[in-house]
Amino acid sequence: MRVSHLLFVPTNRLCEGAVHAYAREAQALEETGRSFAFALIESNEASHVTRHTELVRALRDRLDIPVIHFDLARQEAVLATAVEEAMVDDATASWARATLLPSRPSYGAGPTKAALLACLLGANNLHRRDSDTVPQNINGSPLYPAELEVRVLGRRVHEADSVVVGTEPAEREKTVLCTATDYQGAPALDRGAFARLSVDLLIRHEELDHPDANPSDIRARVDRKYVHRDQTGYSSDYLVIDDTGRGEMGACAIANLFAILPEMPLTETLGTDYFVRNLSFRMGLPVVYHSRRILHLESHDRDPRNNVDGFFQYSIREARFKVLRRIWQAMNRHLDTVFDLRHADLQSFDSDLYARCADQAVQEISDTELLALIATLQGIFRDAAEAAVHLGDDDSPFWSVASYLQREAPR
Repeated sequence: MRVSHLLFVPTNRLCEGAVHAYAREAQALEETGRSFAFALIESNEASHVTRHTELVRALRDRLDIPVIHFDLARQEAVLATAVEEAMVDDATASWARATLLPSRPSYGAGPTKAALLACLLGANNLHRRDSDTVPQNINGSPLYPAELEVRVLGRRVHEADSVVVGTEPAEREKTVLCTATDYQGAPALDRGAFARLSVDLLIRHEELDHPDANPSDIRARVDRKYVHRDQTGYSSDYLVIDDTGRGEMGACAIANLFAILPEMPLTETLGTDYFVRNLSFRMGLPVVYHSRRILHLESHDRDPRNNVDGFFQYSIREARFKVLRRIWQAMNRHLDTVFDLRHADLQSFDSDLYARCADQAVQEISDTELLALIATLQGIFRDAAEAAVHLGDDDSPFWSVASYLQREAPR
C-alpha cells in the first residue's frame, strides 16, 4: 500500500463524529485524483478502542481508501520492525519504545506515530485533525480543509493553485511545507476558568508566555485569543501568510518536515506537538493560513465547576509547558542564528545542530528563572481563588493547583 497523503486523527477518547467526518474528507480528496489514506491513531488501551475497531471495519466496507486503525498492538509491531531494521542497541530500542508508546498522555506522541506510519506508506504529506473537532457544515455540505491544503502544500508560493495573499516578492519562490487553520467554536487553549474571573488574570498568563513583549502587544494577544476572538463565519476561500502563528496543529497539514524531526516526546505537557511547525518558521519558510476553519467542540472536562480533577491535570500540563516554552524561546534564538533555507532539504538537515541549540538553551535558562516563573504562576492561581470567592464560586480548584506548584516546583 502506497499513498501520497495520510489524513489522521490522534485520540485518547471515543470520537465517532470525528472519525466519520475525516475519513470522508480523505475519501473526498481521493475522488479528486489524489492518493489518500485515513488513520485513527490510538494513544491508550481503553474501552473506546473496541468501538473504534467496529467503526473502522464499517468504514472500510463503505469507502474506497485505506482506513487504518493504528492501535497499540499495531504500533508495537511497527516499532519492533523499525527498531530491528535500524539495528540499534537494546538501550536505544527501549528508549524509542518509551518515547513513542508512553504510558502517560503525550501531545507529541500521536503526530510522531502518524509520521512513522506516513513514512511506511510512502506519504510525504500529513493532514492532522484533532478528535474534538469536526468540519464546519456550510449550506448542507462539509467544508473540508484538505481541499485548500493540497493546493499549496509542497509547492512554491507562486505555483500554488490558489493565490496566497500577503506575500513579498522574496517569499514567492519559497516552498510551503506547513499550512493550517484555526478553530470556530471553543479556543485551542482553555483558559475559560480565568476569563470568567478577570481579564487581568489572562494578561498575567500571557506575560509569562511572552516575557519580552510590551504591554500593548500582550493586551492585543489576550483580546485576539480570548476576549474578542474572531468568530466571523466562513464566507469564501482564502490563503494568507501566517506571520502570527494563528494556525492550530489540530487542523494542519505538513509536507516532508515530519520525516526529519519528531515532535517533542515529553509527557503531561501541553504544546509539545508544535515543534515541527516551528521548524518551518526557523528555516524561513512560509507557513500558510487558510480560511476553512474546523469546529472545535467545547469540552467540560477542564471546567473546574464540572470536573475538578480534569481542571487540575490540565493546569499542571500548562504549567509544565510554560517551563518548556521559556527554554524553547531561548532555543529559537539560537536556531535563528544558524538555520536557513538550506536546512529545508531533507538531505541537508543537521539534527546534531538542532540538538546543540536545544542543549544551549537548557544551559542558558537558569533554575532561578524557572522557579521564579512557577512562583508567578502560583500567584495567578492564588489570586484566581480569591476572585472566585468574591463571585461565590468554589475556590478549591485554584488553591489545589497553587499548592501543588508551591510544593513540587523545587523538585
